[in-house]
Amino acid sequence: MRQLPMRDQIGAYRRKIVSARHFGLDAACSCGEKRPEALIPGTKPATCAACQRTALGQTIMDKHHFAGRANNPATIPVPVNDHRARLSVAQSDWPKPTLINAQGSLVSADSSIPSST
Repeated sequence: MRQLPMRDQIGAYRRKIVSARHFGLDAACSCGEKRPEALIPGTKPATCAACQRTALGQTIMDKHHFAGRANNPATIPVPVNDHRARLSVAQSDWPKPTLINAQGSLVSADSSIPSST
């Protein structure tokens, strides 16, 4: 069974803090969304991506590249707030060679897809 790479806990913490500084500790959208990554910078009062899109008459679903765009063009539909605050954040912890896959390596692409075993 293949080992997953270690998560960059310092990098994850730094990204979370930088995101939270944009809004303050108690910032929340009127819908109750509090995750700083889901909130839109520069909006006052704080507004999440889903509420902003709803107000603009746009879809609240995003197409998530579950294996990373550089590894596979396949996408799955996910709610925009979850895409911004959970899934994309998790992918930013991936090793840079896997995330970027500059050579189009199938081995790197394969390493981005979780094993079912």
